[in-house]
Amino acid sequence: MKNIKIFTAFFILLSALSLSSCTTEVEPIDPAVLDPILTGCTKPTSFHVSDFVNGNTINLNWVEGGQESSWEIEYGSPGFTLGSGTTVIATDNSLSIDGLDNAIQYEFYIRGVCSEDLQSTWVGPVSINSTSVDCIAPTGVTAARNPTDPTQIALAWTAGGSETAWKIQYGTAGFTLGSGTVVDASSPFLVISGLNATQAYDFYILSACSATDSSNWVGPKNVPVGTTNPSSGTFTVDIDGTPFTANAIIAVKSVSLDPITNEPMVNPDTGLPIVEYSIAGKYNETKIVTVQWTSDGSTNSFDTPDGGGSIIYMPNATNPLNAYTTFDPDAIDPLGNITITANDTTAKIISGTFHATVFLLDFNTGQVSDPKQFTNGIFTNIHYTEQ
Repeated sequence: MKNIKIFTAFFILLSALSLSSCTTEVEPIDPAVLDPILTGCTKPTSFHVSDFVNGNTINLNWVEGGQESSWEIEYGSPGFTLGSGTTVIATDNSLSIDGLDNAIQYEFYIRGVCSEDLQSTWVGPVSINSTSVDCIAPTGVTAARNPTDPTQIALAWTAGGSETAWKIQYGTAGFTLGSGTVVDASSPFLVISGLNATQAYDFYILSACSATDSSNWVGPKNVPVGTTNPSSGTFTVDIDGTPFTANAIIAVKSVSLDPITNEPMVNPDTGLPIVEYSIAGKYNETKIVTVQWTSDGSTNSFDTPDGGGSIIYMPNATNPLNAYTTFDPDAIDPLGNITITANDTTAKIISGTFHATVFLLDFNTGQVSDPKQFTNGIFTNIHYTEQ
């Protein structure tokens, strides 16, 4: 959870800093070339191969990706080349293969079949009595325009596992996967420039775990038509007694999405939809304080970090991994609080107060150090945009 909050905040900081355009590989995709990595045919997961049963039978089962109508399984001797093995088709998510030689340690591959001309990527090889190690899709995907330059859109996400590469595919709202523009990313944040400020866009992302293994797509994440109006209002706080007054403010209200279903999340206790507010105050281009909280509207007070609130401090945003946050694995009591004093949802103007103890977070170890005190935090008449 701490990584989701930090990278969500970092996406706000990217917008605030008006970063330059992405120079990684941008590749328009020919819609006629149905690359399974780039299209929406989902692959199966948790592909399990049993040990031999009754001497010459192997049982297979898997979890369907969601869009397949059938599955293609190919198997052969260890190290066989795809295309040279024995192929069988399954119409359910389990299959028994008999007549095998129990002296051979077979390997198995599987892929989803979405139509006659469209299949998913292969999963495998999986050996006897083992289960595939899945490439997990990223979570916590956020996307928003730079409010001072609506031709830029900043994206951020949390890695699904240990992967260090991702593909982003985007196009005008409603585009079909496989027909968009693809960008490769090597870190979990990206700014795309040169977009149309008067056009809404959809974004999808997948984890690229290797040259042959990727997750299913997550999305679409929609970004509406742009606006050139940055947030107004005031944002102040004392940091270890030193006043901080923001000279630029970005505020966003967004719907929280379930990382598995990508559907809007609802509080099961209240039945109310869950939304997230993020307010970033920037001072002299590099020093940024971000206040954010998750709410279903049933309360105006949010403790940090376990009551839905979070505060992130970057003393030098040119080094985004040097971040302070309201996270301490040894803390028992709340480290701070965010209280909303007014929220005009029609005019989209919000005010509140906050205080907290923040710690320098080591992204690699999860350890914290160097506590700083945030006191007398006030944000007043902040205009926010909705996503």
